[in-house]
Amino acid sequence: MWLRLVECLKLTKKSGLSREGLYKALSTGSKPRYETLQKVLGALGFGLSIKPLSEIEHHQHA
Repeated sequence: MWLRLVECLKLTKKSGLSREGLYKALSTGSKPRYETLQKVLGALGFGLSIKPLSEIEHHQHA
């Protein structure tokens, strides 16, 4: 449990979100804003990108 709390605190610090904001954004049924997703994913070392469906479908069949 402590490890989960420590990881959560690290994520809040890196993302700039409060602990409450992070829980709210990641809770079941939530509808987080795009900016919130960017902050969380960025803190985890990921990002979002938008590509044409034709390009995505091409890579799935390759």
